[in-house]
Amino acid sequence: MDEVDNNIIFGIRDRKNYTNTISGKYSYNWNLDLNYIWQFAPGSQLIAFYKNSIFNDDTNANLSFFENLNNLFEQSQKHTLSVRIVYFIDYNKIKKILHTSS
Repeated sequence: MDEVDNNIIFGIRDRKNYTNTISGKYSYNWNLDLNYIWQFAPGSQLIAFYKNSIFNDDTNANLSFFENLNNLFEQSQKHTLSVRIVYFIDYNKIKKILHTSS
C-alpha cells in the first residue's frame, strides 16, 4: 500500500463475488429439463441434469384438449438423472506440494 499525504493511492482488497442465476425455458413439447451448474473453483464445475420425458404417438386426433392432455399423462415416463464433476488440476500447485513434501 502506498500513501501520499496520508491518502491511500493503492490498496489490496480481499473480495469475494457470488453470482446466483436462475433461468428457465418453455418449450411446448411436454418435456421437463432441469439443469444445475455450480462453479466451485476456477475451471471446475458440478453439473446436475434431470429430464422427464413424456411422449405419445397415436392417431386419436378427435380428442378434446383436456382428453388429449389426460391421455398424454397416462403414458409411461422416462426419467434421466445425470451428475458430472469437472475439476481443474493446477499442475504448478501439485508440483509445489510434491517438492515441499520430499
